[in-house]
Amino acid sequence: MSRSSGQEGLPRLGPVLNANQKQTRADDSSTISHRPADIILLGLFFGIAAGAAEVAFRLFAYSVLNRSFLKQGWNIVWAVPLAHLLLFGMLGLLLALMWIRWRGDRLLYIALVGFVAIGVFAVLLNYQRFHLIARALLSLGIAIQAGGFLARHPNGFRRLVRMVTLPAIGLVVITASAFRAKDAVSERRANANLGSARASAPNVVLIVMDVVRAADVSLYGYERQTTPNLERFAQQSVVFDNAISTSPWTLPSHASMFTGHYPHELSADWNEPLDDAFPTLAERMRDHGYVTGGFVGNYFYGMPEYGLNRGFIHYESRRVNLATVMNASAFGSRLVRVFNQFANRYRRPEMRRAETINHRVLDWLPRRSTRPFFIFVNYIDAHLPYDPPPPYDLKFTLTEPPARGHRRGQRATESEVRGLRDAYDGAIAYEDEQLAALLRGLKRRGQLANTVVIITSDHGEEFGEHGWVTHGNGLYLPAVHVPLLVSYPGRIPGGIRVTDRITLRDLPATVVDLAGLGAEETFPGRSLSVHWDSTRTTAYGARSPLLLEVNPYQGEPVWYAGAKGKMHSIISGKYHYIVNGDEREELYDIVSDPWEKTDLSGLPDNRRALMDLRAALSAAMNESSRTRATSANEFR
Repeated sequence: MSRSSGQEGLPRLGPVLNANQKQTRADDSSTISHRPADIILLGLFFGIAAGAAEVAFRLFAYSVLNRSFLKQGWNIVWAVPLAHLLLFGMLGLLLALMWIRWRGDRLLYIALVGFVAIGVFAVLLNYQRFHLIARALLSLGIAIQAGGFLARHPNGFRRLVRMVTLPAIGLVVITASAFRAKDAVSERRANANLGSARASAPNVVLIVMDVVRAADVSLYGYERQTTPNLERFAQQSVVFDNAISTSPWTLPSHASMFTGHYPHELSADWNEPLDDAFPTLAERMRDHGYVTGGFVGNYFYGMPEYGLNRGFIHYESRRVNLATVMNASAFGSRLVRVFNQFANRYRRPEMRRAETINHRVLDWLPRRSTRPFFIFVNYIDAHLPYDPPPPYDLKFTLTEPPARGHRRGQRATESEVRGLRDAYDGAIAYEDEQLAALLRGLKRRGQLANTVVIITSDHGEEFGEHGWVTHGNGLYLPAVHVPLLVSYPGRIPGGIRVTDRITLRDLPATVVDLAGLGAEETFPGRSLSVHWDSTRTTAYGARSPLLLEVNPYQGEPVWYAGAKGKMHSIISGKYHYIVNGDEREELYDIVSDPWEKTDLSGLPDNRRALMDLRAALSAAMNESSRTRATSANEFR
């Protein structure tokens, strides 16, 4: 069979894929190398091979290299191969179309080497110790060697492709279906095995508006009307004017809200999930007969693998679509990110809008029995990239669309900060409307009359007040002062404003108190009911210390406060005392200087205050450490 000139130096790839080199042209047309469908099949084969190799590498890293957990969990056994099947299938389709026009050994050689190179590179993307260019060159070298090997074993390779590909695709589909079925069966069994609930036990709804700082909430005096619905809800709630998060970012803050422990007592950190050393609020509610459901917009630290799902019988944390399947693989996630940047799309495909979360919550409720429920809702729309839907995207921007392309670690100009804050405020207004929609939906179902509703945020955000935009990089008030409202019709008086500073660490103790579980001692801290019921002040002991903590994130810019090491702080009276990772101290009078612009630590008049605050911070850290040791031994 003749070939075009100029290809004499290439491996003979017709024989690689043909069963018999001496077949006629008519016979050749039925072989794997001469039909477009066979080129697609070849792509799917390498997709299966690359997916299996990446799964094997991740499992090896988890079990042998002691990585603490599997991101995406055990779903990687089907999601990663499916992502590679989609990727390599599309490449195979493209090459099949090219084959119709430019068939020949050159195209086949490029296809074979390309499939192998991309497959190896996709696996090596999971190993960060090599430079990206080194991984690319290594992948190309392996691909060239593999091409020569396959050229020497044409018949065996052809049989392998046809024998393995379609059964392997079927196995991926069956595995994915089995995982979905397993989740449904586990939920049914958990509901069936619930113990009895206390008669007239109230429902509990905990709503966390992720990244919403009190400074941009009109309920707290912000000049923009970002939260008119929250202001109306405040008329039937207790409003805490000075609620303080335990940490300026998602995972440790949520972990504190779920366990009553401070971040340094918990395992939860940037690359470490929340472990089972302490019981969570959802576990305690489930153990008392509550049906528990979590509906989470935070697609990353809200994923089950980070441990916030513990105790929830039903838990949803990410959308399932083409982009999220592609994101399961290291290579696919990079392609999605590049596509989003090219298309000027900032919103991650895993992110669920508040409206979608509301629908999921309300759709889930009618299937529940007459048991009380505990629902955790997390809205993520106010998080970077601050991309609310119309008309909220331009609600506070009069002249031009707000900036959205800011990334962590970038410096922002004054005009960029204004644009980012415009978009952020629009996102808060959108969440405010969706929060009202959720409460209306619960009311229509008659499920608000006997329901405790808690609305808060896990942390705030900085907009240049201390040199950066975003959160998780310092302990200043803009990143830790959050809204907090508590409502329980007929049991909690409405329209009360509490000016005392409180910590979100007290939320678990508050919930079990209001639910009447008689088990407040299972959570550290004290019930916030002491702030609207003076008869409980003595019964619930001393106030919780206002401790704040953050650990550095690897690779942070040196100009971030948190880049210097672990930061700890305590708020006592009018003072906020901060100890940086380099042991430098800061002191702010947050009554007269709420934006913490003037550091008072160097003034001689404040030496006594510094000594008292050092002692208070040390005592609080030591006391909570003793509580950790006692609780860990009790609940393991």
